[in-house]
Amino acid sequence: MSPSKNVLVVGANRGIGLKLLQTFVDRGWTATGTIRPQTITDPSVDDLKATGARILEVDYTDESTIAEAAKQYGSGPLDCLVNCGGMPDIVPSFKAILKFLGVGPQPFDWDAGSGERILEMFNIMSVGPYLAIKHFMPNLKKSSVPKIAAISSEFGCISSNVSRIHLLSQEKKSDFLVLVFPANERGGFLGYRMAKAALNQQYKTIAQAFKEDPKMIFLTLEPGYVATRLTGWKGEDDIEKSVQGMYEVIDRATQSDSGFLFNYHGKKLEF
Repeated sequence: MSPSKNVLVVGANRGIGLKLLQTFVDRGWTATGTIRPQTITDPSVDDLKATGARILEVDYTDESTIAEAAKQYGSGPLDCLVNCGGMPDIVPSFKAILKFLGVGPQPFDWDAGSGERILEMFNIMSVGPYLAIKHFMPNLKKSSVPKIAAISSEFGCISSNVSRIHLLSQEKKSDFLVLVFPANERGGFLGYRMAKAALNQQYKTIAQAFKEDPKMIFLTLEPGYVATRLTGWKGEDDIEKSVQGMYEVIDRATQSDSGFLFNYHGKKLEF
C-alpha cells in the first residue's frame, strides 16, 4: 500500500479552508491545517481539530510565523499546498447596507478603503501566499508531483470586472432591482480585486519560473459565491459542491494547467 499524500491548507479553521481540508482527509490524505496565532482560542479551532489534522500557526502578515511553521512541519515531502487565507474589507458605515443587500466582501465605492486596509488585504491575500510557497518549497520539491493551489477569485480578472447587487430574497424584487453592471461600468470591490489580481499574477509568474520543471503545478481557483463569514454568510453556490469541485481540479491537474485560473467546475477562466 502506497503511503498517503500530504496536504497543507493555510487558513483551515473555518469556511472554504476547513471544508477543503476535510475533503482531502476524506480522500485519504494526511492533512495539516493552519490557524492564526490570534485565533488559537477561537471555537472554530475545535472544528479543525475534529478533522484529525495536524495544526500549525501561521499569520500571513508575519513572515516569522510562516518560517517557524515550515520548521515545525519538518523535512518531509509536501504534495499539495493550498493558500486559503482571505479577508473582507467592509467599512463600518457600510455594514448595515451590505448586510441588508447581502453583498461582500467590500463596499462598492472605489474610494471607500483606506491605504492601510488595502495594504493589509495585499499582505493577506497576495504577499502571504507568496511567502508560504517560498518557505515550504523545500518540502514541495520532495514530492513526486507537487501541486500549489490558491483560493483566488474571478474578481481578480480584468476581463470579468463586473459588480453585482444580490437580493436577499425574491420577495425584495418589488422594492429593489437586480443590478448587473457591465465590465468596468461601475467598478467597486477595489482592494479585493487588486489583491486577487496580484495573486493570479503571482501564481502565473511562479509557474513560468518553473516551466522547465514538469512536475511542479501551480493553480488558482475560483470557488464561486459561497456563504462564509467573509461574504456575510450570503452566497449562491453550494460550498460542498465548490470544495469537491476544487479538489477534483487539483487532483486532475497536469503541467499543462499550471499557471491558470479555474472555477470549481473545472473551466479555465480568462485573466
